[in-house]
Amino acid sequence: MQTASRIIEQQRDRLSPSETRVADFILSEPNPISQMSVGELARRVGVSEPTVIRLCRRLGYKGFRDFKDALLTRITPSNTVLHREISTSDSLQLAASKVLESCARSLLDVSSISQNLPFETAAERLRSASHIVFAGLGASGLVAQDAVHKFFRLGHSLPQCGGHAYHSSIRFDCSARGELCLCVANRRMARTDSSA
Repeated sequence: MQTASRIIEQQRDRLSPSETRVADFILSEPNPISQMSVGELARRVGVSEPTVIRLCRRLGYKGFRDFKDALLTRITPSNTVLHREISTSDSLQLAASKVLESCARSLLDVSSISQNLPFETAAERLRSASHIVFAGLGASGLVAQDAVHKFFRLGHSLPQCGGHAYHSSIRFDCSARGELCLCVANRRMARTDSSA
């Protein structure tokens, strides 16, 4: 999946002079875009609102918000809060929207790094493993349980280790050749043991 910035760079020669001014501003200062409306961006660059919307559509987005969301997935640090803060004054629709946006953002984050992930190596290790165990603590335990369930639906019955948040550690004895243990952890909370 290409970044919004990359799409702008590829399409830049095809843009009108007004659209090019908007594109250049976005490329030079992507962070302020998150706080701007279409009108604010248009005024800041000195173009009309329809020019901004036209640019977004020319780049393949439904509109300014769709473009802004795509741009933000690339400039928002991965250690940001999971949800936009849900307050007691939010309607149920708004609260649900915030949670769904968080889920969509998580999928986009994974999609943005997927080309660098070793899928073939992982698949081969799973295929050749004589024994597979999924493990996780707390909420990560639920993800491990879900993985076990998905493997079960594929015809593989697997044990699982995992548990409640009060467990301080899990010890595995995967000493036989071909045994594979997959530990699920929140990347912000996981610690790496450099001696392992």
